[in-house]
Amino acid sequence: MDSALKYRIVGAAVLLSLAVIFVPMVLDGSGQKSVTKVDLEIPPEPELIFSDELEQQVQTPAPEYTQSTIDKNEAKPDLEKNIVPENTVAKSVSPELLSWVVQVGAFGEEDKAAALQETLEKAGFDVVIDHSSSNDKPIYRVKVGPVISQDKATKLQDRLRKELKLESAFVTRHPRVAQ
Repeated sequence: MDSALKYRIVGAAVLLSLAVIFVPMVLDGSGQKSVTKVDLEIPPEPELIFSDELEQQVQTPAPEYTQSTIDKNEAKPDLEKNIVPENTVAKSVSPELLSWVVQVGAFGEEDKAAALQETLEKAGFDVVIDHSSSNDKPIYRVKVGPVISQDKATKLQDRLRKELKLESAFVTRHPRVAQ
């Protein structure tokens, strides 16, 4: 038999087998994929406003501060020495909004507080000095932190006790809650 004739017979057999398989699928519809209809509500395209109309809609007046709202005797932070006046907040403030610090010392002299601050910073801790007064005497509280949770503050306290032997360190809220 001639090789060209063999190729023609094999080709005809392949075409016939493909027709036997696919023609019934096309005629009865079993070969089609089912279509799922999904109802979506697409919002209309937003209107874009350009020009001064937008500025007029967005602008709200800033709160006005008068001299009566600012306490004249309010302590000012000393950023060079990292000394911040001690703040208190009302009891009504949500506890989730407060952070925690570890107080490692309270001094009547700024130099002693600064020396402890320097030691703690060299050890790799974040240190803040809160300045307040009691009976017209200044108090400089050296605090490490703040951290977000009381558990983290307790771990920080343990670390300070182990690494720097600061046994008097204790955990407190920052800023302090008014009594």
